[in-house]
Amino acid sequence: MFFVSQDIAQGMHYMHLGNFIHRDLKSGNLLLSKSGTVKVTDFGLSRFLDKTGDMTAETGTYRWMAPEVIRHEPYTKAVDVYR
Repeated sequence: MFFVSQDIAQGMHYMHLGNFIHRDLKSGNLLLSKSGTVKVTDFGLSRFLDKTGDMTAETGTYRWMAPEVIRHEPYTKAVDVYR
């Protein structure tokens, strides 16, 4: 299980380094290869993080959303790793 979590964390770290936010990270958007590597997929709700405005839209899958997204409060890439 550790390797699964590590692969997901590395994928999200890479995405966040590029100033992108996934906004719909959930088990249904993770693929497991035959070798046991986990890949983050489905970037349809992803967005480039810029400094021109706050994100407040309720975006993603409700049961997997961070509380600030549900409350329509400004949020950052931290919502991708809400637990």
